[in-house]
Amino acid sequence: MYVYNHRLFDRYGQEVISLVVLGDNDIGWRPTGYSYSRWGFSTHTEFPTVKLLDYKERWSELEVSSNPFAVLIMAHLSTLETIGNPNKRLQSKLSLVRGLYERGYTRSQILELFRLIEWKMVLPKPLEGSFRQELNRIQEERKVPYIVSFVRDGMAIANRESVVAVLKTRFGTVPPQVSASLEAIDDISVLQDLLKQAVTTASVPEFQLRLNYSIGQYY
Repeated sequence: MYVYNHRLFDRYGQEVISLVVLGDNDIGWRPTGYSYSRWGFSTHTEFPTVKLLDYKERWSELEVSSNPFAVLIMAHLSTLETIGNPNKRLQSKLSLVRGLYERGYTRSQILELFRLIEWKMVLPKPLEGSFRQELNRIQEERKVPYIVSFVRDGMAIANRESVVAVLKTRFGTVPPQVSASLEAIDDISVLQDLLKQAVTTASVPEFQLRLNYSIGQYY
């Protein structure tokens, strides 16, 4: 925070106010500043903080708020609370998605917030199928069948393109069979895992082996 603040001040010659949002799960960790001193010299930076865990006590306020950031905080807290409990995460995720339709958001706001919920609240493959089924039912009730077709397809395309871009940057070329195999996968969590592997793999053939394994697991 100290370095970023001073670099921005140096770059733009303007006062810079830094605000810290603490998204960790340690209720007692609340840094408020940074300082050092030596040989008569001292420097100090203080910054205001917002601890997202504090909003657990204000959950009822978040539920009725129309502020999109309320959904962001609820998704974050639900993700922390459901670590190691995928069934509870499924129910929490469905509850958040239902709430998107009840807050008076525009179509574009719903799509962006749904994309955020998808990114944060990843489900294991068996429960992902259950989530899709229930989501389809919710959309049929609301008569707005655009989230799955628009957001999921868009996220899948973006992740596939990212995998190919990383491989091209690292190795110069991507065999057609790799691109074709990626096109057969639409599971967001699988594609996100392949993106991580594209960053760490030692070669394209090694990635192809990982990709083939993922496809075998996927189907």
